[in-house]
Amino acid sequence: MARPARTSAAALFAWNLSASALSVSTLAIVCAVSPRPALAQDEGWSLTVTGSAAYRERIAVGNDAELVVELREMGALDPAADADAVRLVADNRQKLEGRQVPVPFYLKADGAGLVPGTSYALRLQLTNGDGPGWVSAPVAVEVALNPDGKVEIDAGDVLLVRSLPVQVTVSLACGDATGRLQQTDESAVLDFGGEVLTLKQTPAASGVRYEAEDDPETVLWTKGLEASFTLRGQEQPPCTLEVETPVIASGMDTLPGGEWVVEDISRSGIIDNSRVTMTFADDSQLSGRATCNSFSTRFAVNGARIAIDPRTISTMMGCAPALMNQERKFLDTLPKLTGWRIDETDALLLEGSDGALVKARRDG
Repeated sequence: MARPARTSAAALFAWNLSASALSVSTLAIVCAVSPRPALAQDEGWSLTVTGSAAYRERIAVGNDAELVVELREMGALDPAADADAVRLVADNRQKLEGRQVPVPFYLKADGAGLVPGTSYALRLQLTNGDGPGWVSAPVAVEVALNPDGKVEIDAGDVLLVRSLPVQVTVSLACGDATGRLQQTDESAVLDFGGEVLTLKQTPAASGVRYEAEDDPETVLWTKGLEASFTLRGQEQPPCTLEVETPVIASGMDTLPGGEWVVEDISRSGIIDNSRVTMTFADDSQLSGRATCNSFSTRFAVNGARIAIDPRTISTMMGCAPALMNQERKFLDTLPKLTGWRIDETDALLLEGSDGALVKARRDG
């Protein structure tokens, strides 16, 4: 019988033993599947980001000033997101010790914790003792699809400001008509009834009053979570507002926490009474039961993207051919998976190229 590619010479010898002997003995042999650079989280490669940080104000910082360089998941690139709420992937803190801007910065991230072919958010913060500091807007840093060795990215000159523009998105309901309001500092864009209006903030005794740039008879006046709206001189029904909070998905918030029991492999189901499981750990280890044997590897997530290292370590116990085929199919499918999501039935769907799919549910 043909054996999987991960079988060593010792395992081939053991395979010739009787079926009964195999059933009572597990060979303590591990193997490494040949790596696929586009997906592998090879600890031999790393990401280095360099650049220069500066601000426009003519203000000197004190000796205890500190520059914090952060790399966060791609969700921090959303202008409406709270970057501090998005998972931190790597950071570096450097004391300025009297140096003034512009100052060079440096950040290194282990490739084992990154998903190749995705973007991350680079953010800088400069603290000035107990005084106000500066912060940069998130800068997109794209990791190559096929990283090899030391990946170096020059982020160039990154501008720090006292505060970033605050963007708030609000759902608007005026009677039966609905809309969406995106507010940024003193301007806003209103999508109402399929019409997009550009608004500017105007003085008001209370609340926030907006007026269309080209039509003074179009006025939106918000007070808390209520608003009045006049469209081209026609007063609309009273409006209610609901602030939209973007949901920033991270696999590290969802995948760890218990065992997932696999119920489908690439739309072929699984063999009755067989068991395939996955456990995602906070330290980026993925382990479980492949069917006959236990396995272990590494994984990384970035938002809804995932990468699983194909170099799986496993025990080598022999089983019936059908079970061994299912195990090989499962292990071959794992490194092809590139995305994850939770469906409407609370099942975990891991999906990838060439129809690769693993569907699982929490045990119990």
